[in-house]
Amino acid sequence: MALTPNDGNLLAVIASELRKAAEEEAQRILEEAEKQAQRIVEEAKARAEAVRAEKAKLRELERQRRLAPKLAELRAKFFSELYATVDKFVEGIVREAAEIVANNPEFRRMYVESALQEAFRSLHSQAVILEPCQGFEEVVKEAASSILATGRYPSVEVSFGKSRSCRCGFVARSADGRELFNATIEAKLREVKEQLMMYVWKKLKEEKIWLGLRSDR
Repeated sequence: MALTPNDGNLLAVIASELRKAAEEEAQRILEEAEKQAQRIVEEAKARAEAVRAEKAKLRELERQRRLAPKLAELRAKFFSELYATVDKFVEGIVREAAEIVANNPEFRRMYVESALQEAFRSLHSQAVILEPCQGFEEVVKEAASSILATGRYPSVEVSFGKSRSCRCGFVARSADGRELFNATIEAKLREVKEQLMMYVWKKLKEEKIWLGLRSDR
C-alpha cells in the first residue's frame, strides 16, 4: 500500500518522538548519576570524619611511628569501601541502560548506528570486520548497510566475523588485527566507571577529604 504525504508526516512525527524519548532518557540517567555521585561524596566525607576521630583516639594511645600500620589499614578500608560503592552504582546504571536498549528496537538501532559511525571514523583501515554480540547480528548488518549506503564512508569495506558473547553492541577491528574498537555495553560500563571515578576523586580532592587519612598528621 502506498504512503500518502500525511502518512509520511506521521512517520516523521513518530521518529521525532522516539528520538526525543531517547534523549530525555539519556538526560535522566546522567542527572541521576550526578545526584548519586554527590551522595557518594557526602558519604565519603562522613566516613573521613569517622576515620579522623578514630585516628585521634589512636594518637592518645601510641606514638605516630606505631600508628602507621593502623592508619594504612584505615586508608585502605576507606578507599576500598568508596570504590565498592561507586562500582555498585555504576553497574546499576549500565544495567538499566542496557535493558532500555535491549528492549526497544528503535534504541537498539540508534545505539548501533552511532557506534558504527564512531568505529568507521576511529579505525584507520579500509577493511573493517564486525563481530556483533549474539542476538545483535541483524541489527548490526542492517545498520552497517544503511550507513554505507549514504556514501559517507566510500573507502570502508565491511565484512562480518563470528558473533561474540556479550550483552549488546559489537566489536569492530581492522582486517590486519592491529586496531580494535569495542562498542559493547561491557566496554561502555568500563568507560562510565572510569569517568565517574574521576569525578568522585576530583570532588574528594576539592573537599580535601583524604587529608585526615595521612600518616604524617
